[in-house]
Amino acid sequence: MKDRRFHLASWIACFVAAALGETCSELIYRFLIVPRLPSVQSVPLIWWGGVYFPIALVFAVILFRRPWNWLPGATAIGLGVSVACIAIDAVRGRTGLPVSHDLFFGTTEYVFSAICRTVIILLFFLFIAWVGSAVIRLVQLNRRAV
Repeated sequence: MKDRRFHLASWIACFVAAALGETCSELIYRFLIVPRLPSVQSVPLIWWGGVYFPIALVFAVILFRRPWNWLPGATAIGLGVSVACIAIDAVRGRTGLPVSHDLFFGTTEYVFSAICRTVIILLFFLFIAWVGSAVIRLVQLNRRAV
């Protein structure tokens, strides 16, 4: 029973860490990138790397700590990021302004968009975790063989 509680607590921690990572990414975007947008024609790729760095860091730490248990970790991270995105949209939507691409929070179009975004985020994290865990396990096996 203790083992189940530990695993549940660790995946809740993954979920919360991913939500905090997404919130940090949003803050980086809003306060560091958006004010510079009028002076540049397009956002450089390195800036996008800075925006998504908190999420990538959380994902890498969790994947490297438990590469054999990638499925629940990737699911918790994907759901944490998705819930944080919806919560950020809800906060923005209270002003009555569109939250993303002319979508208003709470409309049917937004619900469909949020479901699609959640599925895409989950599939992305699951695929990257699957490939990453396979690579990590192969490297570990090669080290043991040497």
